Amino acid sequence: MAKSSKKPQPVLPKDALTRVSVGHSFAEYDTLLENKWAFVNTPAMAQAVESTGEKCLFVGRRGTGKTAITRFVESNKRATIIHPQTLSSANLPDGIDKFKDTRQRPFTSIVHAFKRTLLLEFLAAWIRNGDVNEYEFVGDVKRESRLLQEEDFDFKLVAILEEYEHASKSEKEWLKYLRRVKALALGMGNLSEGIAKHRILIDRVDEDWDGSDKAIVMLMALMHAAVQLNIEVSFARTMVFCRENIFERVREIDNEFARLETWIVSLDWTRELLLQLVERRLLVPFNTRTPLGGPTWDHFFELENGVSSYEWVFEQCQHRPRDVLMYVDYAIDGARARRHNQVQIEDLHEAKKKFSDSRLKDLGDEYSENFHQIQLVLARFFGLTTCYTIAAIRDIIAALIADEQIKTACGKWIYANSAPESFIGLLFDIGFIGIRNPSANIVYRSHGARAKALPKIDDHTQIEIHPTFHDALQLRDSVLTELKDATLREVGILLDIPGSIDLVEYQDKLDSLAEELSTLPKGEKHATEYEDVVGQVIKYSLFHVLTNLEPQSPGKKGRVRRDWIAANVAHAGFWNMVRNRYGATQVVFECKNYETLDSSDFQQMGYYLSRPIGGFGVIAFRGEIKNHYYEHIQRIANQQNGNAIVVLLGDRDLRVFIRQARNGGVKDGHIQDIYDKTVRKIS
Repeated sequence: MAKSSKKPQPVLPKDALTRVSVGHSFAEYDTLLENKWAFVNTPAMAQAVESTGEKCLFVGRRGTGKTAITRFVESNKRATIIHPQTLSSANLPDGIDKFKDTRQRPFTSIVHAFKRTLLLEFLAAWIRNGDVNEYEFVGDVKRESRLLQEEDFDFKLVAILEEYEHASKSEKEWLKYLRRVKALALGMGNLSEGIAKHRILIDRVDEDWDGSDKAIVMLMALMHAAVQLNIEVSFARTMVFCRENIFERVREIDNEFARLETWIVSLDWTRELLLQLVERRLLVPFNTRTPLGGPTWDHFFELENGVSSYEWVFEQCQHRPRDVLMYVDYAIDGARARRHNQVQIEDLHEAKKKFSDSRLKDLGDEYSENFHQIQLVLARFFGLTTCYTIAAIRDIIAALIADEQIKTACGKWIYANSAPESFIGLLFDIGFIGIRNPSANIVYRSHGARAKALPKIDDHTQIEIHPTFHDALQLRDSVLTELKDATLREVGILLDIPGSIDLVEYQDKLDSLAEELSTLPKGEKHATEYEDVVGQVIKYSLFHVLTNLEPQSPGKKGRVRRDWIAANVAHAGFWNMVRNRYGATQVVFECKNYETLDSSDFQQMGYYLSRPIGGFGVIAFRGEIKNHYYEHIQRIANQQNGNAIVVLLGDRDLRVFIRQARNGGVKDGHIQDIYDKTVRKIS
């Protein structure tokens, strides 16, 4: 009898489900990304990795893989990741309106400031990598030695912008200012022979984003600078990774946007790529590798009526990779809890409610900088229906405008979007609703810089809330034709504010904190007031992760200190990572109402971190970080065998927490950036 030529299919162990992990849905904390097998070679990934790739503006919604790409490129290529912190806080002379026209001198000057700063970052990378020595520098490159001493991207940029402010007063000085970029690029070009191309990846621009005109102009200038540098020099490549909602703000005011548009890489995910994303992660623990493209999914997930379940899951997750990983993780946890060897259909449906709650909150967080407290508006749909006529939408808009809480929290944008088509367009753009016209399928907005435009809207159009949010909002499966038989509720969804305080009081408190921080004098005389301000910032902006805030006992020599200690109760994100990595069940805050820290400040913090409370401490002070501070932090880490670290917060960082809290919730990204920079400095 002839032997079959068909190869036997690999078989995974029966207990495979107990051994798998799809990793963390946030790339910042995802240890699976240390395994190359877990990465999916998307078109955007291929463009970023390719040394001759031309496109340099990577645009996608939150959770579409921007940070994952930067991590992969950094670990596998010559690359530097930069998280700029000055887009909102940089000082621009003569008012912002003069900088909005991309064809005029003020905007050109900011572009040149970014180009020169980026060139200096490439030069610094060459020095770090041993590609060049500073004694080789001559002419225009050598003249930049002063700025090279500034290790931080933001400090370099601020210094160059200060040069522009001086040069702008004289035609001759301004021309010299512009010439420095061209001369530096030429000098570096002469040095670059034999040096492999280096990449700069600019990510998390949204963490210093306050939605102001200044922030938009600065981001716009950064993008133009990246495009121009990639055209002008062959020895380096700059890539900017930007959230879609922020990128749209640039589109609105850039009168030369067409120049940027041809350089865009859209972070789109097809069904096939999403399937591969999950399957690769499921197979990481095993030497046996079942085929990708469906068989691996079907090994772990029950078929429904003979059909694979991944299409249904991807639709629920709006084809967004972060959401797919989150949903799959919830379903696997549920299956394990029920002692299933395979994720059953009931496990997928049970995961839907938890996912829906999480996704609704995430949507509000994502757009809080564009539309302050937008979660309040989304929450008003609670208990209504899945589908609405245009007449019902008009009624809802009228009810929202009459709502005192909405007027107070959302007035800056709700009135500008009070026309039905504008209001529908806003909800469509953020992915909350889809649009159905007669004799047509429902259209949801796809993700990416070139996503689907708003379909035609007329009196026959119906608006449908995306199924992702049905469970969180407890919607009835019916069509609402008018609001007279229903009311908008203020209950059902918990606002991200402390208990025993309403939204108006909360925002007023944050406003007064911002004002007090800006006007509070430095020095010992006002130390207690500063400590109180820091304590209030912790209480009102970090309350969801740090609780039971208490002042510490009096310090040495009888000096009364009002420093703070808080319980770390985070279950996810940055603070959960800190809890696990450093055993930080408690977090200590030291408050110094002066500009310059000395060794005793760090010794004091090191004393606290030697106790069982854990190894994570924060020093809030009124100055700028100096490089030698990191030597003290490194000493603390070494004393605790790497199980302790201290991060430093200045006034600007506290203002970021206050602003984000006022707009709808503090994000982890800013404190994560500070932590990442500290780790790199002491490593």
